[in-house]
Amino acid sequence: MKLKLTAGLNGWLAALGLLLSMPALYFVIANLLKYQLNVLPGMRVLPIHPALLLGGLVLAVMLNLWPLLRIVTKRMDDLLTIIISLRVRLWNLVILGLAVVTLSTLLIYVAVENFGHI
Repeated sequence: MKLKLTAGLNGWLAALGLLLSMPALYFVIANLLKYQLNVLPGMRVLPIHPALLLGGLVLAVMLNLWPLLRIVTKRMDDLLTIIISLRVRLWNLVILGLAVVTLSTLLIYVAVENFGHI
């Protein structure tokens, strides 16, 4: 019973992570299509607040790291052992990768746009 509850929770976390990533995905894809590829020159890109863009992506990363990472610490005498293991859960890994790539794209854009003129 616990396994089914955990599996369902992981699916819900993946779905929530996708939902939180959607505004940033829209913003990045729409701007790439409009300005870089010039596919949709007449399209109007809706402005999205930066807190929603970055906050949603950071929350998506955190929510999908939680079911994937397992950290165990053991102490024997003077030795502290930390074991970090990664569970393979496909949808959590997919949403995590999507959120990390989108967040990296936005951060690289900010760095190039602001520090490229120096």
